[in-house]
Amino acid sequence: MTSTKDETVLGNARIVLADRVIERGWIAFADGRVADVGEGNGPAGSEDAAGDLIMPGLIELHTDHLEAHYVPRPRCSGTQSRGRFL
Repeated sequence: MTSTKDETVLGNARIVLADRVIERGWIAFADGRVADVGEGNGPAGSEDAAGDLIMPGLIELHTDHLEAHYVPRPRCSGTQSRGRFL
């Protein structure tokens, strides 16, 4: 896989999977989803992640007060600012 308009491949990354961590690997995204994952050097044309950690989860890992913006509870105060979700 190589990076194209509808596809992104990140190489040279630490990738967290459900059962292990790939210390040096690559991950491909297509149509907004993970399309493939591999160990070792990324395919030709992949973007260099410079050893960064890639893991599933929220974009903002520090999520204090997230529920007040996403699904406010009854009688929950502090909703003055609004979060942005992609």
